[in-house]
Amino acid sequence: MTDTNVGRRVTRGGVARAVSFGAGSLVTAIGSIFLLRHLGLVDFGRYGTVMALLAILAGVTEGGLTTTATRDMALLEQGGERRGLLRDLVALRILLTSAGIAAAVGFAAVAGYDSTMVLGTLVAGVGVLFVSVQAALLVPLAVDLRNGRVAVSEVARQSLLVGGIIVLALAGAGLGSFFLNQFVAGALLLALSPMLVGRGAVVLPRWNWPRSRELLRAAAPLAVATVLGTIYFRILVVLTSVLAVEAETARFVTSARIFEMAIGLPLLLSGVVLPVLTTAARDDPEQLRYVTQRVTEVAAAAGGLLFVVLLVGARPILVLLGGEEFAEVAPVLRIQSPMIVTLFLASAWQPVLVAMHHQRAVLVIAGLGLAAAVIGGLVLVPLFDARGAAVAASAAEMVNAGAAYIALRRYGPGRELSLAWLPKLVLAAGLGVAVGLLGPGPDLLETVLGAAVFAIVAIATRLLPPELLHSLLPHRPAQP
Repeated sequence: MTDTNVGRRVTRGGVARAVSFGAGSLVTAIGSIFLLRHLGLVDFGRYGTVMALLAILAGVTEGGLTTTATRDMALLEQGGERRGLLRDLVALRILLTSAGIAAAVGFAAVAGYDSTMVLGTLVAGVGVLFVSVQAALLVPLAVDLRNGRVAVSEVARQSLLVGGIIVLALAGAGLGSFFLNQFVAGALLLALSPMLVGRGAVVLPRWNWPRSRELLRAAAPLAVATVLGTIYFRILVVLTSVLAVEAETARFVTSARIFEMAIGLPLLLSGVVLPVLTTAARDDPEQLRYVTQRVTEVAAAAGGLLFVVLLVGARPILVLLGGEEFAEVAPVLRIQSPMIVTLFLASAWQPVLVAMHHQRAVLVIAGLGLAAAVIGGLVLVPLFDARGAAVAASAAEMVNAGAAYIALRRYGPGRELSLAWLPKLVLAAGLGVAVGLLGPGPDLLETVLGAAVFAIVAIATRLLPPELLHSLLPHRPAQP
């Protein structure tokens, strides 16, 4: 496959995954409206507690396995070796997630959750197991850059969950039924897998312990890094709840929640390029440097655009989502807005390290970011409340990105990474923010105007790589 074809497939796959992420977020927001209004504050809190516990379970038991398996599979030829690795991955997912479910149910019982919540942890946990196995079966699609099918799976997962929520809410169902919905949605998604990957690509688990141990050993640093990333915002939320009054905690929680909805996008896009980075790291150092440069520029452009939207549109976004009472959160969200840029950059650089088998460096980066968040929170929250927590979060993300860049320079590709994109980013973001804040008209119009100015300047200055735009255009074969 030529470099041009690879670039087109990566670009279009990334766009497909980004579109699916946006569609899934919209569907989830609609489902949340039905869920919150039907269950009410108390039952929604019970539901949310169980789902938060299962979210931690999913993050811990995934343990970096998907990233590690994607990287390793990209280095294997089609056929028996890939199939064997996939069978090992499915087996590990079943084993680890089952153990995690048992631990989660045990915790729910010991913590004093009522019987509905304990049983709900078990039932919804099995749904998590189904989704985990289905995600493992999709790894070959990501490796072969068939990201359109992965995007379909992601939208299907959210649609099944939200569709069940809407039906149950309209039927007046009780809390336990919403936990069962997780089970049903997971089972249906797993049943759809043969249609997405092909019947011949569906494998049964194989308990190959020597190979499984090797996979776990390679994934362990990423597993710890995943856990650290999972508790990142939660730590600052907890610190704020202890060190500030309840109203300030609510302001930071609301701002952090918006970022939690956004952070999936850079992580998703970084996964799209991992197979290409992996083969380049093994076979073609020049291509590795080229892809690293282009991924960096795309990450800078995407992060810069979201920064302008969040900074200019903080108030209208919050009012649109939650009503006028949430407008007071806007200053906190504006303080956090620069961290979206560093978040995108860190998410662009860390897959390069993984592709080069430097996952321990990713662990160190995550540890430094978490330490910065804790220290910053302890110092700044008592002084500035929610705004101090927002500053701490932004500073921690700067530490993450800085550590990732240093590691990239240490291990090779970063030494030749051009920073010519940086002044272009500053110019585009500065003009976008200035036009957005000073422009006439309603707040939402100013947000759109600021984003448009950023996009125009980014294209004009070639902050956005021309190859990206060319890859999105229909490919026409050369005339003989």
